[in-house]
Amino acid sequence: VDTMKMQQEQQAAQEATEEVKLMEYDPQQSMESKEKLFHQALVSAELFNYENLPIPRKPSWDETTTKDQLLEMEREAFLNWRRSLAHTAEESHLEMTPFEKNIEIWKQLWRVIERSQVLILIVDARNPLAFISRDLFTYVAEVSHIRKERKQCILMINKADYLTPLQRQFWRRYFEKQHIRVLFFSAMREQIRFDILTKSNRDKLSQQQTNVIMENVLCHDAPPPSSSSSSSQQQAAPAAESEVSDVLTVERLMDVFNELRTQQSLEVIEVGMIGYPNVGKSSIINVLMGAKKVSVGSTPGKTKHFQTLQLSETVTLCDCPGLVFPTLMHSKADMVLNGVIPIDNLTDFITPSRLMVHRLSIKQINQCYKLRLPENKKHSKL
Repeated sequence: VDTMKMQQEQQAAQEATEEVKLMEYDPQQSMESKEKLFHQALVSAELFNYENLPIPRKPSWDETTTKDQLLEMEREAFLNWRRSLAHTAEESHLEMTPFEKNIEIWKQLWRVIERSQVLILIVDARNPLAFISRDLFTYVAEVSHIRKERKQCILMINKADYLTPLQRQFWRRYFEKQHIRVLFFSAMREQIRFDILTKSNRDKLSQQQTNVIMENVLCHDAPPPSSSSSSSQQQAAPAAESEVSDVLTVERLMDVFNELRTQQSLEVIEVGMIGYPNVGKSSIINVLMGAKKVSVGSTPGKTKHFQTLQLSETVTLCDCPGLVFPTLMHSKADMVLNGVIPIDNLTDFITPSRLMVHRLSIKQINQCYKLRLPENKKHSKL
C-alpha cells in the first residue's frame, strides 16, 4: 500500500511538472490564463515531504581483515550503494540532490560516528525536511549496537531566528512524534549577543532583519503553557529537557552537552557535528569556541577531513566535513531555493524565481530587499 501511495504521489508530481512545461509553450492562452494555470501547477507539485534515501555503510570487519581487503570491501559496498541510488532515482521520476560521491568524505563521517558519543545533525530552520537524513539516525543506532556503546543522534535546527516561538513548537512536536530529540539554536543571534559577528555579515543585515532575529529568539523565550510549566517542575527537569520551543544560548547548549556526559558517566564527551554545507555548522562551532576556529564560507567542500576541537575540559567537538545527503526533491528549482545547487551554476533563473514568488509573494520580497517589483500579476513577468 505504501509503495502504491508513493508511486501515485510521484506520478502526480511528474504530471504537475509536465503541466508547467506545457503551459509555458502554449501560444493560445492569454498571459492571465497562463499565470493561473502555473499557480495551480505549482500548488500540485509542492512537495515538502522529501524522500530521504539511505547513506552508505562501512562494511563489517574483524581482526583477521587486512587493510587491502577492507579497502576493497568499502569500494564494492560504495559502488553498490551508488547503483542502488541511481535505480531509485530513475524509478521515482523526481530530482535527486547532487549528493557526495567521494567515498573519502563518507569515510570521514564513519570515523566521526565511531569516535563520538553524541552526534548533532544540523539542519536549516527554513526547511528542516530538506536537510535531515533520517537514515543517519538509523545508522548511528546500528553502530551503537555493534560497538555496544550508548551513542545518541540529536537534531539541531539552526537559524531558528527565522522561526517564531509557535513555529518552533510545531516543529518540536512533529519530530518528537518520530522519536527525534530537537534542539533550537541561532548562531547569528549568539554572534550578535557576543559581538563577534563578522563585518561582512553585519553589512548584509538590515536593521529590519536584526530586529526580526532578536524578536524571534529573545534569550528568555517563555515556553508555551503546559502541565510541566511550573517553576518547581522546570527546576527539577534536566537541562537537556527543559527547553520546549525556546532557542538555546551557548551557555545552555553547554549544559545540554554536560548533561549528556553525566548520563553516560563520562569524564570527557565527544560531540560530532554533522550537516549539509551552508546550514551554519561552522558558525555554530565558531560561536561555541568564542573565536574563529573553523573556516566559514558559502562554497561547499572547504573541509575534507574531520577536525577535533577542545571546547572545554569535559567537551570535545568533532567537526565532520559538510555532506550533501541523497534526497529526492520534486524539482531543481527546489534545490536552488534550498541552497543545494550553487547559484553560480544556474542557467535557468526563471523557474526558481517563480517558485520563490509562489512560496513568498512579491510584496514580501519588495519589503525585505527594498525593491519595486510589480505586485499586479498582469504587469509581473514572474
